[in-house]
Amino acid sequence: MFFMMGIYDRVKEIPYNGEMDICPNCGRYCNYKAYVKYTCLSLFFIPVLKWGKQYFAESTCCGYRKEL
Repeated sequence: MFFMMGIYDRVKEIPYNGEMDICPNCGRYCNYKAYVKYTCLSLFFIPVLKWGKQYFAESTCCGYRKEL
């Protein structure tokens, strides 16, 4: 008998319709996209445990990331 399991990092985009803002990195007017990053343990390709969630936003103009 064998087990197929794995641990991997996953990044998912969160639906977010925010206001436009000035980017602190490049100074341009842009939108932000919200993401959540977490580590996942899967068993037979089914996610079983999730831990280490981090929320962050990324600007659409230059890719600047800030943690939420």
